[in-house]
Amino acid sequence: MATIVLIMTLVVVFISTIVNFGFNDPNFWIRFIRGWILAFVIAFPIVVVIMPGLQKYFQKFVN
Repeated sequence: MATIVLIMTLVVVFISTIVNFGFNDPNFWIRFIRGWILAFVIAFPIVVVIMPGLQKYFQKFVN
């Protein structure tokens, strides 16, 4: 689960940083790393807390 969150936040923040600041921005990597850390710190607990409930909810429809 942590790997999925890691990859998802990495890709989203990377694309978002390119769109907002451009790849040629001298602070690109600093902005990217700062944004990725913030996104991961927010996304990981949300996935850990919400994912089990969602799995149980949708399992009712699958079975």
